[in-house]
Amino acid sequence: MELHGPGNATTLATITNAFNASQTKVHVTLVAQASYDDTWEKYEAGLSNGQLPDAVQLEDMRTQAAIDTQSFLPVQSCMNAAHYATSDYLARPLDYWKVSGVQEALPSRCPPRSSSTTSWRSPRPD
Repeated sequence: MELHGPGNATTLATITNAFNASQTKVHVTLVAQASYDDTWEKYEAGLSNGQLPDAVQLEDMRTQAAIDTQSFLPVQSCMNAAHYATSDYLARPLDYWKVSGVQEALPSRCPPRSSSTTSWRSPRPD
C-alpha cells in the first residue's frame, strides 16, 4: 500500500504489523510517499513498467483519472466479494466516491453514523 506523509506513519506501521501477524494470506508492505502528487506520478510511471501497488491512497481529485487508466478495480468489487457492509458509514461521504452508481473508492476519514445528533454539534458558549 502506498501512503504519503509522515503524520500517521507510526500508527499505520503498528496496524499493518498487527494485521500481518494475525494471518498469512495477505502481506501488506507500506511505502511512504512525500505527497499525493508524488504518489500519482509514481503510479503513472508504474502503468508503463508494470510495477503497480496492490492498493494506493489517492486524493479525491484523482478518482476519475484513476478510473480512466483502467488499471483500478472498483472498491465495490471488493466490498461485494467480502460482503462488506457500509451501514456504519454516513451516506454523503460514500456517495462522493461513487461514479455511475459504483463505489470506486472509500473515504479514508469518515465518522461513523451516530445515534445521537448532539455528538456532532459544536459546543455553544453559555
